[in-house]
Amino acid sequence: MEESSRANNVNTKSWYAVCGIDTSKMNDEMEKLINGCKSLEDIREKAKTNNQLEKELIRSMEPTQDLLSSIFTRQDLKNEPFKMFEPVTKAEMEIFGSLYI
Repeated sequence: MEESSRANNVNTKSWYAVCGIDTSKMNDEMEKLINGCKSLEDIREKAKTNNQLEKELIRSMEPTQDLLSSIFTRQDLKNEPFKMFEPVTKAEMEIFGSLYI
């Protein structure tokens, strides 16, 4: 492995470790809702009764998604760069589910 590639690999690994702390703070009401949750299931249940929670969660994760995207798009395998795709929307998931149920 050439030196620049090895250095890039080390930098990438360190970014994976810190990306979890790179989220935006939500408004105080949403932070209180999230702090009371102990699992993703708890968060989903609270999001059912508070539609603003889902929007705030998505917004707060954008910096992490951007960071991971920038890391992965600079990587390649056999000179083929990795590609990043936008996550599907809730509406797209519902359409997909209705087609196969």
